[in-house]
Amino acid sequence: MSLYRNLVSSTTDMFNERSPVDFENNRCCCKLGRLVDIRRHLSRITPTRSLLFQRSSLPASINVLGKDGHLCCSRGQGPDFWGRLNPAWSLCSTGRRQSPVNIEPRQLLFDPNLKPIAVSNHRVDGLLQNTGQGIVFRLSDDDELGGVNISLGPLSYRYRVYELRLHFGRTEDRGSEHSVSGFVFPAELQIMGYNCDLYANVSEARQRAQGLVALAVIIKLRDSANVELRLLTSQLLHLAFKALRSVLSGSQVAVKSVSIRDLLPETDSYMTYEGSSTTPGCEETVTWILMNRPLYMTRQQLFATRKLMQGDAFHPKAPLGNNFRPTQPLHGRVVRTNIDIRSDHIHADFDAFGDRCKRSDESFGSVDTGVRTAFL
Repeated sequence: MSLYRNLVSSTTDMFNERSPVDFENNRCCCKLGRLVDIRRHLSRITPTRSLLFQRSSLPASINVLGKDGHLCCSRGQGPDFWGRLNPAWSLCSTGRRQSPVNIEPRQLLFDPNLKPIAVSNHRVDGLLQNTGQGIVFRLSDDDELGGVNISLGPLSYRYRVYELRLHFGRTEDRGSEHSVSGFVFPAELQIMGYNCDLYANVSEARQRAQGLVALAVIIKLRDSANVELRLLTSQLLHLAFKALRSVLSGSQVAVKSVSIRDLLPETDSYMTYEGSSTTPGCEETVTWILMNRPLYMTRQQLFATRKLMQGDAFHPKAPLGNNFRPTQPLHGRVVRTNIDIRSDHIHADFDAFGDRCKRSDESFGSVDTGVRTAFL
């Protein structure tokens, strides 16, 4: 019973203003003048009577990010071509455990052995950067308390947080890497950690089994924002251009006293699966944990991200944004959850509220079923 219901509470309006769209004939125009049929990306997206079937102007899998950041296969350099550009990136094309993925609530496997996640509760300093592909907060190495560790949950080891990544779109109807029932959200925060029990550093862990963990939080929009997220986004005016080896004004800024744990929503519920990095070379060494409630930011904060440029101060290029990889096939992988979805009443609620969603423009925030789940 607990899987779907807080999704529809007034305090956890996770899926707002999303609707099905017919993309049967959509194509992506390349700069080389040829058309690339993207219908294969949409083959898994079909209208269903789903509690999660919301009003959205674009399904998740349409995004094909080229070098210039547009939804296009710009000169064959987008995510679909990563595996061909560099032999070290071959897993991007041939891997069977790639990320991100689309979450289908009906296919989740309840695992009663999944315990709550533990995250160290102390503040850290770091460097906020415009990398030219996105916004990254890299934690300082000289933390006297030994860094922020993620443990328990599906993890058998401790993972040291080394950076935060923000994925976002140039419009509000896209931005997250993971999707739910084929639909995406304005942004996604990923807290990255490496296995500090087995490996000496991130570079080693990235290539080894159980090397990395990615704690992912979907971001939604509302009038008030998460305090820690606001601490980071308030510095975006200093990140106008891509950071270079020789530090230029407008490329990076030091941010002090950030609480990683307070960037997480107040929930012990999550989904987890074994996957990969979502950037080249797509190493399949990442345990993904998707929190079951959203993080909030304001439209003003999201708008500020779109003022940043991909290039340096001398060659600004295009604006940042749309820095997300299309969803990848599960290839038989199981997505586990610690949310008990076995109740016989779920399917009735699922279909009933799915019908209401399709008949009305109301957000699920106005539907109160008395259950507490925000993401699924």
